[in-house]
Amino acid sequence: MFPSDLRLIPGLLGTLLIVASLGPWGSLGLSVRTQIGEFKARLEAAGMLRNGALTREPSPLEQSDMARVAGITAYLASVGVEE
Repeated sequence: MFPSDLRLIPGLLGTLLIVASLGPWGSLGLSVRTQIGEFKARLEAAGMLRNGALTREPSPLEQSDMARVAGITAYLASVGVEE
């Protein structure tokens, strides 16, 4: 049932580690996607973003939303996202 060569197990684990740490599946890619999603959701809820574009007459953000959007913006700038 199990392969007789136990070197296969560390090889598979190493491959999974490399795949999980690089590209869009890595922790940085996941974090960036999550932050961008929350950023867009907060702006859409406030009427500042519609169909992916900023509106001409935005409504003001709540204080908590403003702080969170500022935090997300700072995080995305710190990791070099230019989207």
